[in-house]
Amino acid sequence: MHSALSERIEGEQGFQRHPFAEAVVRPANEPLGQVRALLGEVVPGTLGVEGEGDDFDSVDVFRVGVCESDVLPDGSAPLPRSGHRQVVHGRLIERQQDRRMLDLMQESALERWRNALHELTATEAVAESWRHERYRFAHKLGHALAGPGQGVLPMSGSVLYGVWLDWGLLYVGQTGNAERRLRDLPVGESHHLSNTFPPEIWSQVIVIAWPQLPEAAGPIDLYGLEKVSLGLEYRLQAWLHPLANASRRTPDGKWRAVDWTKSRSRGAVTGGQIDDLFAAVQKIWKDPSNSTVCRVVHPADLL
Repeated sequence: MHSALSERIEGEQGFQRHPFAEAVVRPANEPLGQVRALLGEVVPGTLGVEGEGDDFDSVDVFRVGVCESDVLPDGSAPLPRSGHRQVVHGRLIERQQDRRMLDLMQESALERWRNALHELTATEAVAESWRHERYRFAHKLGHALAGPGQGVLPMSGSVLYGVWLDWGLLYVGQTGNAERRLRDLPVGESHHLSNTFPPEIWSQVIVIAWPQLPEAAGPIDLYGLEKVSLGLEYRLQAWLHPLANASRRTPDGKWRAVDWTKSRSRGAVTGGQIDDLFAAVQKIWKDPSNSTVCRVVHPADLL
């Protein structure tokens, strides 16, 4: 954001940033006329931006806040109500209009994504190169997740794993065949995650070889590896609510939310019987740095 505009917004008397507000971002170097045209369509007559001519390109973020009069007695800012009027650089924007602005930005990002894919597959030779490059990366990532390393044994048998994007946890899973499943995770031939969220944008992957924990012996003897693994996966998902686990596709092309409290699956049944083991897994999940049964991989390091 342009520093002067940023200072004016942050220093505006009576202005407080809303804790739930999102930043609206335009691509850099967008001519001011196009920015005004886009926002003028969404919020006619409400945008005032300072700049020098149509080549002005430094204002690309607009933050949403609330007026001082809207601050609650405890000092917090309220969640916007339907139709609540919010302040953007001293101007008023309806919440519905701001949502439309975000939708337009997403449409623009999708268009750029499609154009980039067309460029990367423009000819047969270029498409083949793209295919090889993607598999090269996926193979490296799969080896980093499951293969042996310097002084490190390969991952095998039952494991839990989590995948993060920049904003937080995306997915929690389990497998009884780490050698195959972890290598396929970034390839996507038998695992759905990378079809929607390609591994090139994953920020972190954690793998926990939970059967090696001292707390695992008793539950394994009682319930068996598969049920305990499913129980740990269920407990992690119910605790963390990862985005990709929190809803499921429906036959009519929509999504339905997952309610872990109503589950009667094998994982839910077994998960309620393994508190000590789950507590040990939780401890590693929160801080994997000192664990000998955990592997942390940052995919960006392999690009």
